[in-house]
Amino acid sequence: RQETTELFIPTGERLGDKVIEINGITKSFDDKCLIDDFSALIPRGAIVGIIGGNGAGKSTLFKMITGNEEPDEGSIELGPTVKIAYTDQSRASLDGKKTVWEEISDSQDIIKIGKHEIATRAYVGR
Repeated sequence: RQETTELFIPTGERLGDKVIEINGITKSFDDKCLIDDFSALIPRGAIVGIIGGNGAGKSTLFKMITGNEEPDEGSIELGPTVKIAYTDQSRASLDGKKTVWEEISDSQDIIKIGKHEIATRAYVGR
């Protein structure tokens, strides 16, 4: 059986030249240094992949970029128009007592995605 699924992702706001600037960040837990003096400038239009083994610091770096974790040293600066949206891999922000529809829709019949209004039950059904 073949089916097609459609997911609408709205066009984002125009970004400036600087999306994310990372300056000399360091992060350790106990005696293990995960990230040591890391710097990067991520410009508009960049496609970035972060790879590494388990425990290498990938999730920690992402948590620092999203503001959920602070670097021990250094700084992370987001461009003025940057809005980060994500679902964490542990799904810690989800309420296990809610259905998928309730979680996505906040029990509303219509949600707004970008400039579009969509019936929440139809959106969840995609």
